[in-house]
Amino acid sequence: MAAENQNDKFFAGNTRVLAFTLTESDQAGAAALNLTGASVRWAMAPIGLMGAVSNAVAVRKTNGNGIVVTDPVAGLVEVTLEVPDTASLSGAFYHELEIVDAQGRAVVVATGQITILRNLPNA
Repeated sequence: MAAENQNDKFFAGNTRVLAFTLTESDQAGAAALNLTGASVRWAMAPIGLMGAVSNAVAVRKTNGNGIVVTDPVAGLVEVTLEVPDTASLSGAFYHELEIVDAQGRAVVVATGQITILRNLPNA
């Protein structure tokens, strides 16, 4: 079920919408993951020089705070990063999307790497 290699690259301080289509398995043609009654969390943490992921979360999003389940039955989720979220960041970051179902069971459903590029000040 966990979709890996959900990678992205964008400039610091840009608004970015990360769209996820979640399915019951990684197999082609798998049924949509029904998110009715579930909560969704997303987090991003820096990747160090040796490839280790930091425990210090750089950005965190939750339902109603940057995450919208656009179609729960179809498993569609959007995570919106606003200008302040990444304005002071650059480099490589690990990110993961996790759902918590109505029974309180947590499952990571997507992971990947985000590269945030520096931009010129006042460009």
